[in-house]
Amino acid sequence: MNLIDASNIDIGYTSPLQKGLNISVESGDFILISGPNGSGKTTLLKTLLKEIPAIEGRVVYNDGLSFSYLPQLLKYEFPISITLKEILEIYEVPSSLQSFIPEDVLDLLWDSASGGQRQKVLVLSRLAKTTDILFLDEPFNHVDRKGVDELMTFLLTVLEGRYIKSIVIISHISPQKLNSDSIKSVVLQ
Repeated sequence: MNLIDASNIDIGYTSPLQKGLNISVESGDFILISGPNGSGKTTLLKTLLKEIPAIEGRVVYNDGLSFSYLPQLLKYEFPISITLKEILEIYEVPSSLQSFIPEDVLDLLWDSASGGQRQKVLVLSRLAKTTDILFLDEPFNHVDRKGVDELMTFLLTVLEGRYIKSIVIISHISPQKLNSDSIKSVVLQ
């Protein structure tokens, strides 16, 4: 079943960055959007999120579809003393999902946690009970190779466990480096 069907869309703000894109997001999809800087990756994501309209073409959404979006974070340092567990509690992340983070890590202060641990908490903060599609913009920034592997395993587990229906990610990391056969790749030029 198609959750989102984008047909022959041109994306951009005043002039097209990309023309004639066809993308469908189906239940169970893990989609990776990649391409060089300025190719329209975030613009495409924002078009699929209904934040900006397609210049041409049409985007059709399944009725009642809900999205969660984690924008690209350029800086992870926050001058606050809050633990990872407190962040999960603020966002009312169900305990079944909190179990993806080791218990001994939950008591770490935000500034003491690794990039991968922080990113997992941020992803979990976007997984509301009603989320159908999770959109992530550069979730592997500030994460080392081991952290990327752990985060990919985590995201695939969340998808396979049907906590959400689909995941759409923007990343500069190529699909080959993510070591997963279940990724559908969209490459922008």
